[in-house]
Amino acid sequence: MQEFKEYLQSKDLAQATQNIYIRYVNSFLNWFDKEVINCTKKDILNYLAYLKNNKQHENITRRNTLLAINHYFTFLLKADLVPSNPTTFLKIRGANKKKLYNIFTSEELTQLADDYYHSFVRNYNDKHIPKNQRKQSFLSKERNYLMLSLLVHQGITTRELQRINLCDLDLIKATLKITGAKKSNKRNIIYLLSYRNFELYK
Repeated sequence: MQEFKEYLQSKDLAQATQNIYIRYVNSFLNWFDKEVINCTKKDILNYLAYLKNNKQHENITRRNTLLAINHYFTFLLKADLVPSNPTTFLKIRGANKKKLYNIFTSEELTQLADDYYHSFVRNYNDKHIPKNQRKQSFLSKERNYLMLSLLVHQGITTRELQRINLCDLDLIKATLKITGAKKSNKRNIIYLLSYRNFELYK
């Protein structure tokens, strides 16, 4: 199984995904209880039926299980340990991802950010806050608005937002560096006129 772990690592899968796939494969191997070289497409179908009827697994879980087993047999096939991959062309129907409803339009998102600014920054009544804490409270609200603006206007993800460090800010050039990730490229955002106006720097 160590070699299979290394195979999954070579696919640049997240550690959590690797752990889940290994768990699914181990569960399948415990159920199959035979030499994997003898595994057929019918065995895979029987296992998927077992998960549905005996374990009450939803389609999405069975789909992920099938993906894990597919990875396992692909690994075995590349290592010449099995003659074929019995999961080839198998699919789980009705396992589409959940659809998102009531998604905000760009206009609604802009209005949301503007409403926050006017209600909690520009026109916020801070009389109930002790005087020695008002400045800190105001700066916190500006920070929150800035983060909301980055999410709304620049499409920054929450993970990218969490990874921003002080060293990513360049006050002289008025830019903010966004580090890249697996599904996003690194980029610089240039700061124009005020913290309410950002433009993607290309």
